[in-house]
Amino acid sequence: MRHHRKIKSLLVANRGEISIRVMRAAHELGIKTVSIYSQEDRFSLHRMKADESYLVGDGVIAEVVARPSQQVDAKDLLIVLEPAAT
Repeated sequence: MRHHRKIKSLLVANRGEISIRVMRAAHELGIKTVSIYSQEDRFSLHRMKADESYLVGDGVIAEVVARPSQQVDAKDLLIVLEPAAT
C-alpha cells in the first residue's frame, strides 16, 4: 500500500485572475500559498492574497524569470529568497 503525503504549500507562479482562484481553492483545502513577484508587481493582488510572497527581481516577472542569473531551483526557493514585508 502506498502512503500519500498531503500538500502543505503551493507555489502559485501566475499573477492574474487564475492565481486568485487557485489561491482561494488552496485556502479552502488548508494549503498554504506562496507567490513570487517582481518589483513592478509589488502592489498586485496575487501578492497580497498569498500566505507568503517573495521578491525575485526588478521589471516584469516574465523577464525576471527568463534571466538565467535570476533562476532558482524550486527546492531552493524558500532557502534563497527572503519573505517580503507586507
